[in-house]
Amino acid sequence: MNRIHFEVMHVQSGLGVASCVDRICARPRQVIEGIVIDAMAFRHLPGNVSTIIETCDSVFMAFLPHLKEGARVVCISSIAGASAPRHLSVAKCALLFRNVALAVADVQSMAQNFAAEVAETRQRRLQEVRDHATVACSDADGLLYALLHALVLVWHHQHRELGICAVAAQPGAQPDLDEASVAVQLLSETRSWQSLAGRLFGKGAALLPWVPDEMGRPSVA
Repeated sequence: MNRIHFEVMHVQSGLGVASCVDRICARPRQVIEGIVIDAMAFRHLPGNVSTIIETCDSVFMAFLPHLKEGARVVCISSIAGASAPRHLSVAKCALLFRNVALAVADVQSMAQNFAAEVAETRQRRLQEVRDHATVACSDADGLLYALLHALVLVWHHQHRELGICAVAAQPGAQPDLDEASVAVQLLSETRSWQSLAGRLFGKGAALLPWVPDEMGRPSVA
């Protein structure tokens, strides 16, 4: 654990992120061998669901010039994002998870469109049965994290010199401890960065498919 340092960052603006990263990387002998981006921590930022996508990307892009070759990038997501593709069309899954030409701007655009749809749906259902609103919120979380997984794959396709992966965190008695345990395993020097690249991991660092098996396993190479 002496190789891991925790830093407080102001992530509500791209400028704030860049300033924090510059401060961190300006230290003498500072070599960035890996970063953990906890997307779950961004849920309470003001804005809509697209804010999480944009914030994660701004953090990654700010650190990118300072990462050494073979550095590890671990993005903490949610198991809801691993389950959500079951409810997407085959064409949408192919677009998100099998499309090496997909760009960050494409994912951000889909997130913004989805945020508008969610806001409209919630407004329309405001007077409806509460159970419906609960289902809509759950579905929204799933698609949000599925889009985050697509973003991680975009990073992987564009930066194959790095070990970029995602962790689908699961709810439990000690979720923060479970997430930290998986992150430490993935950052360990006993594991090659190539074994992380373009992968999705679950509890205990078990390998998961980006798309559930019944829809076929997409290639992550």
